[in-house]
Amino acid sequence: MKKTVLHKFPLLLPVGLGLLLLSLTAGLVLASRAGEAAWLPGTAVQTDRLLSALLEPCWERLEDTQSAQEGRVTAEGSEVLVDDMGNAYSLPPGMEIPQGRSLLPCLGPDGECCLVLLEAGTAVRGMLVELDWLYDACVPQELAGRVILADKTGTVLIYPQGETVGMQLCTQLEEAGHPLAWAGRSLTSGAAGAAKLPGGEILWILPAGESRNGFLTLGILADASAEPAAWLWGLCGLTAGIGLAMVLAFLRHRRGRAEILGQLALLERKNAAMEELNRKKQQLAHQQRLEIMGTLTSGIAHEFNNLLVPIMGYSMMALEKLPQEEAVYDDVLEIYNTSRKAQTLIRRLSDLTRKNSDVVFRLLSPENLVTQVLKVAKPAQPETVTVQTRLDCGGALLRGNEVQLSQMLLNLVLNAFHAMPDGGTLTMEAACREGKIHFVVSDTGTGIAPEVISHIFEPFFSTKDPGQGTGLGLAIVHQVVEDHGGDIDVQSRLGVGTAFFVTFPQAEPEEAPEE
Repeated sequence: MKKTVLHKFPLLLPVGLGLLLLSLTAGLVLASRAGEAAWLPGTAVQTDRLLSALLEPCWERLEDTQSAQEGRVTAEGSEVLVDDMGNAYSLPPGMEIPQGRSLLPCLGPDGECCLVLLEAGTAVRGMLVELDWLYDACVPQELAGRVILADKTGTVLIYPQGETVGMQLCTQLEEAGHPLAWAGRSLTSGAAGAAKLPGGEILWILPAGESRNGFLTLGILADASAEPAAWLWGLCGLTAGIGLAMVLAFLRHRRGRAEILGQLALLERKNAAMEELNRKKQQLAHQQRLEIMGTLTSGIAHEFNNLLVPIMGYSMMALEKLPQEEAVYDDVLEIYNTSRKAQTLIRRLSDLTRKNSDVVFRLLSPENLVTQVLKVAKPAQPETVTVQTRLDCGGALLRGNEVQLSQMLLNLVLNAFHAMPDGGTLTMEAACREGKIHFVVSDTGTGIAPEVISHIFEPFFSTKDPGQGTGLGLAIVHQVVEDHGGDIDVQSRLGVGTAFFVTFPQAEPEEAPEE
């Protein structure tokens, strides 16, 4: 049960913090909506500036234009302005043309509402103003539908009507029961400030007397409904409370979770220490076995060396008595050379446990080494195995011990023969590249399993059946490579074959190599 709870508690912190962040964001949005009236005065002033900037060029144009060019302006009767098309525009009933400049509503030929710029002095001049142009130019796009314009008395309203902008008398709005009739009444108050409308809206009013344009009253509508805000505030508070509770629950169980994790970490460290102790015990037991086998090998090598002494002695005596022209002379010489190499091999077995023997290094030809090794291994070559050589050293030399290097290559060759019981191809390469001598011994045999390839250079480790291998061949190869400052690598695939790559430093030709 504790484990299940432990797995669930890490989710409390991100979920709780997410709820707190969500409630904070919603609260800020609600606060901005609740205090929406705070930005209304500045927005009204900015809109009024745009409106004034639009009207100023119109007045200048009107001053530079003669009345005959614009149309007939008559202050008497019903005609206020007659345009160049002959259309007559008149003031609403009861409205008079004041002296000086004025921006007045008027009725068109079909009774539609329009705006006209009038300047009454010694002569009366006028010019029509397009409602769509005036509204779209002075009202920002984000405020479209919220801005209402009216004359000084509040008897005419200019507001969006669908996709167009229209103008309507406030009396007509009241008769039709239009919601904006309340806005018209509020605009007639003549004082700057906010007015609450019945529909739950705020109307910010900038009277014409306090505006720069001096002719139109400006009103901006804003949503001020309190009930949805109160409900959302309560929801935000509940969300914040749940998030805070989840964070506190996480912090409360954090200490217990840390203790459990600490105990698990302690158990893991103890388990790792026990595994390391077992590994060291196994290494110690393996080292003891190696010491025992080393001692046994040393004794066997000594006894075997005693057997080689008479073989070498008698073969040497026979060579002294036989003339070199005799056919048997070469056979006896081969017996002597082979026994000498066997004696060196015994010395190498001893070197696995005792590295106190002197080894003579000299300059050698890699190509000659390969040729001699293949000659010695010829009797052990199966009839179904083909041997190929690729020798391209270009006269490069290798400094090392001839017997040890020959034994190294011979072990690799014999292992390749044993890996191809059904036949195949053995390829031996010797080349010089980038100041290195490279030997490659590859076969098309059975290959080595991946799980044992890392152990093949260990002493007494063998992949052969019991009684068919000592496990010392590749261990000797590895030691010879290390003694000569080289590197060895192996690549193998089951059923495809194995390749050993041996690299030694190239030596300078200080003396001619022995043939």
